[in-house]
Amino acid sequence: MPGENSGETATKDIRTVATQSSWGFLGNLFLYFFALIANIFYARILGAEQYGIYVGIISLFTVIAVFVQFAFERSLHIYATKNIFNREYHKLKGNIILAVGICLALYLVFATAVYLLKDIVLVNYLPGAKTSHYFLYGFAFLLLTALVAINDSLITAFKNIKLLSISKVVRKAWILIAFLIFSFFFFEDLDSLFVAHLTSLGIVFLVYFWGMRRSYFKIVTAQSDFSQVNPLLKLSATFLFVTLSSVVLREVDKVMLGYFSGSTPISFYAVSNKISSTVGFFGASLALIFKTMVVEKFEANDMKGLSNLYHITTRWGLVLTMPYLISLLFLPENYLSFFGSEFKASGPTLLTLVFGRLSELIFGLNGIIIVMSGKKRLILAFSIIGLVLNVVLNLVLIPKYGAFGAALATLFSLITVSTLRTIVIKRLYGIVPYARQQAIWLFLLFLFTALLNYLLLRIDISLPYWLPIIGVVIFNYIIVFGIYYRWILMDEEKPLINNFLSKFGIKASLKS
Repeated sequence: MPGENSGETATKDIRTVATQSSWGFLGNLFLYFFALIANIFYARILGAEQYGIYVGIISLFTVIAVFVQFAFERSLHIYATKNIFNREYHKLKGNIILAVGICLALYLVFATAVYLLKDIVLVNYLPGAKTSHYFLYGFAFLLLTALVAINDSLITAFKNIKLLSISKVVRKAWILIAFLIFSFFFFEDLDSLFVAHLTSLGIVFLVYFWGMRRSYFKIVTAQSDFSQVNPLLKLSATFLFVTLSSVVLREVDKVMLGYFSGSTPISFYAVSNKISSTVGFFGASLALIFKTMVVEKFEANDMKGLSNLYHITTRWGLVLTMPYLISLLFLPENYLSFFGSEFKASGPTLLTLVFGRLSELIFGLNGIIIVMSGKKRLILAFSIIGLVLNVVLNLVLIPKYGAFGAALATLFSLITVSTLRTIVIKRLYGIVPYARQQAIWLFLLFLFTALLNYLLLRIDISLPYWLPIIGVVIFNYIIVFGIYYRWILMDEEKPLINNFLSKFGIKASLKS
């Protein structure tokens, strides 16, 4: 704003990130860690082989679902937002009919193709596992995910984020509760998990209709107008490749493990990946508000403000995650023991994936800067580079090293893409993740905390596997936060502590 100096602007940006990210923190806290706890139940009850079959089937049909949905979850959201703003419910109805019709047609095409090729697929995918009837669940999964995705786009367009958030929580909670009930009373364990997964989609679909009944009534009672059919289809076709790249990149490791190695390596990789993904928890919380603020900085052509914002979020993401991440590096088998003793063998896989997540933390939210800058060709280029590199490395490494090979492929892909993004951002906008002095302090803080962990864990004491985790994490947070507050914390950062703690009813009086 006019009249504000750079120091005041930086302080205002920090206060905004601190206030808004605290809400993102609370939402992500449930979604990240409830999913982790739920998967602990699934893995312990099913065992490595059956859990691997579940992950393998869901991953395969998740990739197929991208084609069935035809990226309408993105394109329809854009057009629905415009239609709702202009009260063009007749056009919105026509767009919805088109989207549902095409999704149903594509569902029939792909379901038929998979059914006709099922004998070939069953021989080559998840070899040795009896998976024929589980493909029936996959067919139902395809249809339900397409319908839920269309409703997601509409609910977001109507700005009913509360309903969207509640539905996600209900879905995750229902899968776990239903799985426990079904496995105890009705089905075999693996069938119970598939049924629970499918019924959760059905319940979310009903919750959407009930919560949006008045808005949907306006659409249903309007006349149908198909004048936006062509531009909607063109936009969906454009989004399809980007969506396919991101989904395939997320699922390709598990699908290729299913082809080359079977169900047990999938389960080892899936469990390690689930644990390592929690490293991104704080970054995801900061990203919720960081996206909007990046756009504001670009609109104001405030590259200095963008640089400061990049420094702040990268530093906070690393400092908040560092204590937990270091505990993962020193206690991988303890974390894996939550899922069952047979998963302890995937310790090297977990460590490799954690180093991959660390590379993302070090470079910060660089992907968001590129996306929010509107550089579409760069977004597409990085998607292609990540996908091709990951697939090629998987082809080379999985046949020889199994789950560990898939983790190595992910590690090299993450490091390569994150490094390239950082180089491009530096050349385009002249900004880097850290100021030099900050980078040195954070590096020394990491090394010092890791050294203390090494010395502490050399003490040979027989304890339950979960107790060292609690002790080490608490110890690490005390060390990291204490040193950061005493020697690294900047005055303008103190609103982070004040605003964040105030959300929990804790009065803080750190003065900047």
